[in-house]
Amino acid sequence: MRIPFSSFLPFTPGTDWTFHVARSRYTMNSLHLTSLKGDIRGFHEMQFFDTLGGIKCEPTGIIVLSQSFGSLFEGQNQATLDLKNDNDSERKLTIALDLASAKGDTTTSRKDFTIPAKSQMTAKIDWKCTLENEGMPISMRLEMNDKRLQSFSTLLKGIRPTLGDLRQNVLSFGQNSPAVAEFPLNILIKDKELTLHWELRTDDGNSFLLSGFTAVSSNQQKIRIYRSFLKPGLYRLHRFLLEDERPIVIREDRIALTQSPWE
Repeated sequence: MRIPFSSFLPFTPGTDWTFHVARSRYTMNSLHLTSLKGDIRGFHEMQFFDTLGGIKCEPTGIIVLSQSFGSLFEGQNQATLDLKNDNDSERKLTIALDLASAKGDTTTSRKDFTIPAKSQMTAKIDWKCTLENEGMPISMRLEMNDKRLQSFSTLLKGIRPTLGDLRQNVLSFGQNSPAVAEFPLNILIKDKELTLHWELRTDDGNSFLLSGFTAVSSNQQKIRIYRSFLKPGLYRLHRFLLEDERPIVIREDRIALTQSPWE
C-alpha cells in the first residue's frame, strides 16, 4: 500500500493515527453495519474509531541491493540476498526462509552470517522443494537481533523438474550410430557427486533390455543407446539420478525408436 504522505497534514513518523474500518451488509430487510469495535449505527461514530500504532524506524545501515529465490528447481535451490553494510562495524544477521506445502504445514530454514563493516556481500541460503510446492507461498526474511529488517514473498510458479523433459521422444538410430536422448538436468551440481543411471524396458515395462551409467558434469545430459539388436518400436526409458549411489530422483518416459529420422 502506498500512502501519499505529502498530501497529509504535518505528522511525526512513529506516532499513532486514528484509524477506522467499517463494513456494510445488506440483508433482505435491513442494513447491518459493523466496525473493528463492534456493531455501529453509522460510519461516523468516533467512539468506535480505533488506533493504528506507529512503528519507530531506526536506521540499521543494512541495505538490501537485490534478492532472489533461485532457479526454482525440483530438489535443492539457493536463495540469495545482495547486501551492503554502511556501518563502521560488522553486523550479525540471519536469513530465514519459510516454505508452505499443500498439506498446510511450513518448513523453515535459517542461516546466520556476518557482514563486515563498509562492505558488500551476497548471503546465500539453501532450500528444497518438490513439484507439489507449485503455487505455494514462499517468503524470505532478513533479521538482526531477532528483529525483521526486510522480507520478501511470492508464490512458487514454474518449478522445473530435476530430470527435465526429453528434447525428443522419437529417437532414430543406425547400424553403427546410437539413439541419443537429450534433456536438461535442473539441479545445482557444484560440489556434488552425481551419477545418472538409465534402463530401457519394453513398452509394457515388464522386460529389461539394457542399461547404462554416466557421470554428471553439466546441466545438459545425453543418453546414448547402443545396441544393434533393437528394433523400431515403443519402449520405456527409466532415468535415475544418484547421489552417493542413492537414487534421489526417478523418472519414466515412453519413447519410440526408429531407424530413420524421417519416419
